[in-house]
Amino acid sequence: MPTNKKMVSQIKQMFDIDQDIRTQAMANKNLNEPLASFCSVEKNVSVKTKLGFSMANFLIYSLDAIHNTKLHRIIEDYGYPNAKILGKAGLYYFWLLIQHQDEDVKLQEDCLKNCNFAPKEKAFLTDRILVRYDKKQIYGTQFFRDKKTGKMQLRPVENLKDVNTLRKEAGIKTTVEEDLKTLTARIKK
Repeated sequence: MPTNKKMVSQIKQMFDIDQDIRTQAMANKNLNEPLASFCSVEKNVSVKTKLGFSMANFLIYSLDAIHNTKLHRIIEDYGYPNAKILGKAGLYYFWLLIQHQDEDVKLQEDCLKNCNFAPKEKAFLTDRILVRYDKKQIYGTQFFRDKKTGKMQLRPVENLKDVNTLRKEAGIKTTVEEDLKTLTARIKK
């Protein structure tokens, strides 16, 4: 049972908004058009500025920036959250918000070190941080869409031979191959 229900409520609200915007971005093809196309009467305009980003990216990056400020304030006011304060679900919501803070890798590192995330969440966050530093990941949790082929690809892994064993030890129930298959199917929709 969480001891700080007000903080859990605030984090849950942030989590819900985070997930809703990302779900809508994946489902709504219009949100993936270049931002410039929302302002232009001409279709298929090639834009070489930040307006070439999609509306979805703009919304997600803006939301992540707003959440960054709120996450720092939570840590300032209450210290690094843990399962005792937030409960298991609340700590999961907090972890996911931290996972999406790619522009603040120091925050990610500090939370990885100071929050008692579940082993599975620690594995995902560890890989996310390593990828941000252009290093090979350990657990094979991070993928990308190849711009040339449009196919999903696994980001480089330190020990590909043992990656599925390491995933299992961290509590990740799927293999790298299963995740790649799922992600590939998702982008074909």
